[in-house]
Amino acid sequence: MRLEKHYEAMVFLDELTQQSWAPFFKLGSQARPTPVLRQPVALSRGGGLAGVVADHGTEFLKVGILLPQETTSTLQLVFLLAEQIRLRNAHAFLFGATSLDDRLIGCGVFVCGRIAPSERQTVLRLYGINAIVLPYRCGFLWHLDAFRASTPAPAAYFGALPASKALREVDLAIDPRVCDRKAAALFSEWLLTTESKRLTACSGGVAERGA
Repeated sequence: MRLEKHYEAMVFLDELTQQSWAPFFKLGSQARPTPVLRQPVALSRGGGLAGVVADHGTEFLKVGILLPQETTSTLQLVFLLAEQIRLRNAHAFLFGATSLDDRLIGCGVFVCGRIAPSERQTVLRLYGINAIVLPYRCGFLWHLDAFRASTPAPAAYFGALPASKALREVDLAIDPRVCDRKAAALFSEWLLTTESKRLTACSGGVAERGA
């Protein structure tokens, strides 16, 4: 399929997406990265771009979901978390691979595939990830630590019993004993707080530059 025949232009979510997909489209200078979209790009056949809303000020929240290994229970939770991310007007990026990638993509999740250790820092920077979630009730904290070594982004994960105390003040440690829906609700509240803090920090930085 030669999609370039149907579109006058192509807008990529970010630089990494452009590098990955630009070779498949012969659009020349019309293909450009737009890293600050507030809603998905809608491409109309033969009519150029439609429904693109860009804000060249503050970017939306980008949440990285770490999934080094698929399990049935974890995948069910991933769908609930992805829904909460969408409801918070944020965007989900899945670092891993599942048997239901097509369904996740249909839910608005950007499935990035497995990321090599040497590529973690580059991928997090290019995608602009500013929050991370590890959806396992036990284990895989080493995977979270490996990613956090490359970013100061706050993280949500299931904490150790009995205290479930977060390792950092900005993190969320969820009690592993709560059900999936309760975990998703706690995650949603944490997303709201994380976004509020991020926007406040961004506004402060803009004010300092304008002073």
